[in-house]
Amino acid sequence: MKSHFKGGVYKDMLWKAARATTVVEFNKEMDHLKYYNSATYDWLMKIPAEQWSRSHFSGKAQYGLLLHNICEVFYRQLNDVRDGTIITCLEYIREYLMKRIVDQCVVNMDSKECGCRKWELTGIPCKHAVAAINYMNENGRGVGIPEQWVHAAYRLETWACIYSFKINGYCGRDFWPIIESTSVIIPPIHKPQVDRPTKKKKSVDELAIPSCSCVMH
Repeated sequence: MKSHFKGGVYKDMLWKAARATTVVEFNKEMDHLKYYNSATYDWLMKIPAEQWSRSHFSGKAQYGLLLHNICEVFYRQLNDVRDGTIITCLEYIREYLMKRIVDQCVVNMDSKECGCRKWELTGIPCKHAVAAINYMNENGRGVGIPEQWVHAAYRLETWACIYSFKINGYCGRDFWPIIESTSVIIPPIHKPQVDRPTKKKKSVDELAIPSCSCVMH
C-alpha cells in the first residue's frame, strides 16, 4: 500500500479498519477511506478482509494480533541452526523453550526475597514470587490474602495514616507583615568548583611563529 498511496492519513485509516472487531465498525472506517480517496478504497477492497481485519476473522485461531512480530522473534532464534537438519532444529527449539519456561531465580517466601531482587526493591511480588504463591495455593498451602505478600507501604491503612495529620492554614506572603531589619544580607562566599585543569594558553609570541613542515625526498 505504501508504494501506491503515500502519507500518514492512509496508514491511520488502514489501521482503524484493521483493528475494527465488528463488520459495522469496519464498514464505517472503510466509508471514511472511500470518502477521502475512492481509489485507495477500491485498491484495498480487492484484498479479502479475512486476511487483514479483525472484523472478518473466524475466531478459530483464538489469535487477535494483526502483526507477526512474535513469530519473527522466535524465528530469529534459529539463526544458528536454520541450515541444519530438521532433527537439529527441533532439538534446539526444545532446549530453547525449556530455558524460557523454567524460572532462573530462587524465591524465599519467609523473608519475601527473590533472586531478581524486584520484590525487595519495590515491595510488590515479582513474577517469580507470584508463580510460587500460585504453586503454594494449588498444593493446599494457605497463602492468605494478596495484601499479605505486599509491603505495608502499599496498604490502605498506611495511606490513611500518612494523610491523617493536618496542615494548618496560613495567609499568603501578600499578607505577611513588613519588618524593618537592620541586618545586611551579603552574598555567600564564592568557591570555585573543582573541574578539569584549564589548558595552557599560548602567548602572543608563540602564535606569531608560523608553522613549518619538512618534506623528505
